[in-house]
Amino acid sequence: MSGILRYEVIKTEYGAHTLNVSCNDIVLEFDLSDFFSDKNYIENLFVYINEYVSTLSVSTQQEIFNTFYKLYINKSENLNFNDQQTIDKLENKIAKVSNLLNFNNFKLWLSWKQDLLYFPDNIKNEFIFDPDMNVTKEKTYTRKEYMDLVGSIMFIRAMLPLYIDFYNYIKQVTNQYYYKLILLFIKSDIFVCEEFNKLKEYIESIQVSIEDTGNKNEYLIINKGLSDDDVVDSIIGEIIFGKLITIDFFNKKSNIISFIFQTIKYKSNFASTDGVIIRSKTIKDDPSKEDISYFEDYRKTSNITLGTIVEIQYALDNTQLLLSTLGYKDIDLEKYKEEIGRTHLLMNRKINKVQIILLGWFLHKFINPRALYYIEIKKLIELLTIASIVLWENNHHFMSILMTSYMNQEENYINVLFKYTVNKNIIKQLTPHYSLTVEEDKPSLLEKTINEIVKEITSSTWIPTTDPSKLSVIKSQKNILSMPSNINDLVCNYIEFINKNI
Repeated sequence: MSGILRYEVIKTEYGAHTLNVSCNDIVLEFDLSDFFSDKNYIENLFVYINEYVSTLSVSTQQEIFNTFYKLYINKSENLNFNDQQTIDKLENKIAKVSNLLNFNNFKLWLSWKQDLLYFPDNIKNEFIFDPDMNVTKEKTYTRKEYMDLVGSIMFIRAMLPLYIDFYNYIKQVTNQYYYKLILLFIKSDIFVCEEFNKLKEYIESIQVSIEDTGNKNEYLIINKGLSDDDVVDSIIGEIIFGKLITIDFFNKKSNIISFIFQTIKYKSNFASTDGVIIRSKTIKDDPSKEDISYFEDYRKTSNITLGTIVEIQYALDNTQLLLSTLGYKDIDLEKYKEEIGRTHLLMNRKINKVQIILLGWFLHKFINPRALYYIEIKKLIELLTIASIVLWENNHHFMSILMTSYMNQEENYINVLFKYTVNKNIIKQLTPHYSLTVEEDKPSLLEKTINEIVKEITSSTWIPTTDPSKLSVIKSQKNILSMPSNINDLVCNYIEFINKNI
């Protein structure tokens, strides 16, 4: 029997892939080029979905397609994925199509296909407890549980027309795209199904077994403020959309439980300190994406959930509380508006890691500096602008301009004109604030940090975005931020300033 609703993956003449969803004579096209990492079996991914859909009534197929179509035509009307009403609409449509597709019926139908499915050798029909093995029911998938997990992934794949455009957008503006994606299913029955509960149970049990202490304290401290549910949901989003949804379970041998285990280990960041994994990812020539290269040597692989990010950004929106907590008077609103009118140019540039570090020091008594690596770039620019205004008003002119400048990517070099040594007397002045990092007889951790920051600053040409008249105050060239000969001292004075005002 052939249904009127049909999914078909098409390879274009340029080698890209699109998903064509058709009903009668209407065809909707969705770009898959950035979604499916494994292209070998991509054209087979909807074969069994088509078979199942054909068993639904014609009216149900038509209603599913109509839901896809209404969202699809709204794309041309500048659908705003930053708007909460749009998110609510997506959640409601996903819940509606989930009900129409009927997950329980889909699992029952799929059970008749299990002989066609590849099962890993270590997946057994039932769990048998062995006291000599470190295996529990929570850490084990039986054959039926494995089959149902595959079913849940395929079921989510069938709703791809509702979230693929959101994914393509959200990946450009935040690193939390998998988590934001899984949240779209929060109103659907799939979000609270047995298969998701089993996956959560598995994740939690593996987390406990990986860490020697038997709890998740290390992870929760690193990601301060996360609830257990947020942590698990974040990992589920990574598991489903990072890999499993792209797998052809019928034509490719794969052990998805092994992949899930590795993802839990990777994302939970329970590796020993000797084996800590740092994400280093550089995005070239794409100013619409956040620059992740500054995550080097700082950002651990574990993600902060969307809920925590929203809380952080909400707290950072309260400028008056932020400034009073840090010990500064409120800034002039008109001056801020004027300055942000210039610094918004950074949206099309890359914020350098040294600016993030300097901003983290500036805000360290208000938020954990690590949080700056997860908030969206627009908020970063606003915070850099606030810091720049405060620094200018307190006569830290060079550091003020540096905060809102951008690096000329074409003119990086090693500056041999500067001595990367720090005045010992200034270091002594910082001792009360960094006593654990200051050593008498050899270069301290603080000195090494300052030297590295100065190297980063002086090894590039910086283009200011601030009021051009300010450049004359620091005797800088037009359109170029000149490097002062005492830059080491200026950085030290900046560090002393931000600590004195606490």
